[in-house]
Amino acid sequence: MLFWTKMNLFSTIFILLILTTFTTNIKIACKYDYYNKWMLNVQSNFSAQHKQFIYECMVTDIKIINKHEREVSNVSGIHDQNMTNENVKSFSIGNRVMHFMPNNVEKFFTNLIVLDVYATRLQEIHKKDLEPFPDLKFLSLTNNELKTINFDLFVYNPNLEVLLLTGNRIEIVNDAFEFLSNLQYLSFRNNLCKSGEAKNNRNEVIALIEDIHTNCEIDYEKAFGQCKSVLKMIQNKQNEAETLIFGSPLMNNGLTYLSNSSIYIAFVAIVLNLWI
Repeated sequence: MLFWTKMNLFSTIFILLILTTFTTNIKIACKYDYYNKWMLNVQSNFSAQHKQFIYECMVTDIKIINKHEREVSNVSGIHDQNMTNENVKSFSIGNRVMHFMPNNVEKFFTNLIVLDVYATRLQEIHKKDLEPFPDLKFLSLTNNELKTINFDLFVYNPNLEVLLLTGNRIEIVNDAFEFLSNLQYLSFRNNLCKSGEAKNNRNEVIALIEDIHTNCEIDYEKAFGQCKSVLKMIQNKQNEAETLIFGSPLMNNGLTYLSNSSIYIAFVAIVLNLWI
């Protein structure tokens, strides 16, 4: 009887641990307050309209329970008087290593117009990360490790007025800014392919966008040359593998050359994997 009691207790604890692991992914603690730091050096209509009305969740602590998940499952913090999650217009997280965009934030804050993800060592961002924020007007991704801006990144954010990409490692921008007809302030300083900034003048922003597209395009000739080099290396490795396996070229051994055989390909792939 005692044995079964202990077993039931163990099973209950085990199930609770499993449920905790898979139902609680990322916990966030917010400091709620009014901020106007987003508007520094920005004198656009956006700042005039929203300068006094930015109620923000500034993330002060984050706990990633399951490192394989990216969804926020819990948000805590003490709101200002008469304020709720619905009043939160800005979400700010930074100065911590994450490498990824936290998902599910929009389930807690449904009215975000400002998103600031800075100094998190963010390495990539995709349109699905920004899709939940169709009303986004201000996006800051400064001081991260972004290298490529995909052409469709902002397809769900046509209302963006301020975009800050300063301090990344951006080399390629695939016409991503073509969707942003309302952009008034673009900061692209301290990137690899181009460094520049334009604000308060739509014509200057357009000029900078054109300059970025010119300097940050894929060099197809260089890319093709690299592909040829890789293919040549693979061919050399395959020849080395054949020699290693059969002692000499296949035809010289009187063996049928199974170039189209999945068995042969799989066999060579295994050896290549060990050989490389």
